[in-house]
Amino acid sequence: MSKEQEKGDLGHDRDLQPAAYDGNAVSGQQGQGNSDPVRLANTALSYITHTLVAGLTAYLLYVSFRTYQLFSWHPACVTIGSLTLMAEAIMAMSRGNVLTAGLRRPTRVRAHWVLQLLAAGFVLCGFVVEVVVKRTSDRPHFASPHSVLGLVYVVLVVASNCGGLAANYSARLRDHVRLAAVKLAHFLLGAATFALGVCALVTGLYTRFFSVSAGREAQLACTVLLVVVALLVLQSAARSVYSLCRSLLRV
Repeated sequence: MSKEQEKGDLGHDRDLQPAAYDGNAVSGQQGQGNSDPVRLANTALSYITHTLVAGLTAYLLYVSFRTYQLFSWHPACVTIGSLTLMAEAIMAMSRGNVLTAGLRRPTRVRAHWVLQLLAAGFVLCGFVVEVVVKRTSDRPHFASPHSVLGLVYVVLVVASNCGGLAANYSARLRDHVRLAAVKLAHFLLGAATFALGVCALVTGLYTRFFSVSAGREAQLACTVLLVVVALLVLQSAARSVYSLCRSLLRV
């Protein structure tokens, strides 16, 4: 075997190591010539995303408790779980995230699953509040598009966390499945779960509770901002998916 072939094989092996699954690994390798502009753009987007998440969370919590009732805990818990914690969990895996940029990958992975577990807990609490309120007021369950979407979302939250557990221990299954395939499935399921959670939040903006507590302008503004946040958060996951697809397609 020639030296060139040996180097090629070694490079291919390194590409399949877990470190290559970082969402910014590929972009960092491809953009070494213009790393400073790319780094500045990623930092700016990270600051913007965190600011929008914090601002939207604060406003939606204000609207939720503007007129306090038991039901107020439903939008409050779902907002914290679906928007704040889940968005931060996804962004924690990105090296471009200003809050976790100085952390090593194992620490970022730990932060990711801790935030995801907290997010799932808040979402489930919000779901329980909704069920209790409907039952005590003798109102039908899952009778609106928002409630049906919310039910599907809760199922995906549970499935996504189970998938995260499988991805976390996928190294022990390397003799049976490809690590990249397990991680890709987890990323795709997590991204779909987050996107569906944002859709549930958007439909919740047009329920009677939010319409009474806020107004038409607030509904439209929050809808636009939620879509922008979803796109900004998911773009970091898209880089990870691209990296994993490259690993899977290599022979």
